Amino acid sequence: MRIFPWKDHGAFDCAAAAQNMMLAAPSLGLGTVVVGGFDKGEVKRLLGIPEGVEPNCLLFIGYPGEEKEPRTRFTEAAVHWERFDGERPRNPRPGNVLVYGLASSV
Repeated sequence: MRIFPWKDHGAFDCAAAAQNMMLAAPSLGLGTVVVGGFDKGEVKRLLGIPEGVEPNCLLFIGYPGEEKEPRTRFTEAAVHWERFDGERPRNPRPGNVLVYGLASSV
């Protein structure tokens, strides 16, 4: 983080880079899965990432084991039309795949 003079904006650069890799992957016959909800401390420990370096997201890239139909998936409760609706009840998903397993990202 110390080499980014623009502070938190480095996260935007990392997200844009991950998106570009996800868009390019199918042309190479690859599939991708991005994970944003993860235990940063545990990932740093597992991968030997030093202090001062923070993981932004996990991007899995590989050869798909099967062909699936393309789909669009979003949580209707997370979409706001015309204005933010702060009155709607929210039930956040756990989102931490290292703790809750792959089902937490579904």
